[in-house]
Order: sequence, then structure tokens, then C-alpha cells
Amino acid sequence: MANALTAVAKSSFEKLFEGNAKIVSVRVADDTDSDGDPILLVRVVFESDSGKLDAGRAVVASRTLRDALLARGEERFPLLSFVAKSD
Repeated sequence: MANALTAVAKSSFEKLFEGNAKIVSVRVADDTDSDGDPILLVRVVFESDSGKLDAGRAVVASRTLRDALLARGEERFPLLSFVAKSD
């Protein structure tokens, strides 16, 4: 299941950040939020010439992934973190 979620996340981010950043890797892990609800921790490692992501695209990243996950029956909310490969 984790591999399928990772593939969905990576594909979503590759499309979203096309022309801005290369998605190097995505890691998805099960976790719970402060209320005890199940969530997905999603860590995205990227490369870009500027070392930054386009802010406008980053703002919609959570919604983009959430929609893709819901379309596959995954209801847990994704909590995203983006890290430049150079970090």
C-alpha cells in the first residue's frame, strides 16, 4: 500500500512542479495527528536551479495530492514537507 501511495504522490508532484523542480524522491509514512486521527507524512526531496519551489505551486500541493489520494479511496490527510536535495 505504501508503494502505491508513494507512486501517486510522486506522480502528482512531478506534474505539479514540471518546469520548476525535479522530484528526486518521495517518502510516505503512516502517522497520527494531535487528535489521534490517522494521517500520512509525505517527505518530498527536490532539485531546482534556484534551490526553491515555485510558491504558487507549493501552496496547492497539499490539495493536489489530497484529490489524487481521495480518487483512489485514501482518506487520510497528507502532511507535506519539502526538502531541497542540497540540504
